[in-house]
Amino acid sequence: MDTTTSSLLLDFLSFRVLMSPAVLVLLYYAGAVMAPVLVFWFYKKSVSKIDQSPMASHKAKLKAAFDKSETVQRHKQKAIVLAIMTFLMMEFFWRMMFEFFVAYYQMHNALIKIAG
Repeated sequence: MDTTTSSLLLDFLSFRVLMSPAVLVLLYYAGAVMAPVLVFWFYKKSVSKIDQSPMASHKAKLKAAFDKSETVQRHKQKAIVLAIMTFLMMEFFWRMMFEFFVAYYQMHNALIKIAG
């Protein structure tokens, strides 16, 4: 490694040089795509563990009895609406967090220009 690369690496590791907003944009999109995928994967994994439990046969009997109930159908509809709202809020707050980071970098760059 030459001295300029080494110095840049040390400056980055010691927080004298900040990440660029371009990296933040990449992280934002990676998180915006991966978060719902990971949540869905966790949900499926949890459901499969419940289905493998010793109480699974009793659960199947109870499920068959209650699936026809109007109350259960209303609760399922409410759960779906709640899941959609939660997803949208999660994405909204993820976006707001990264907008804050980008604004921070813009302020940092402006202060560096003012300081000369």
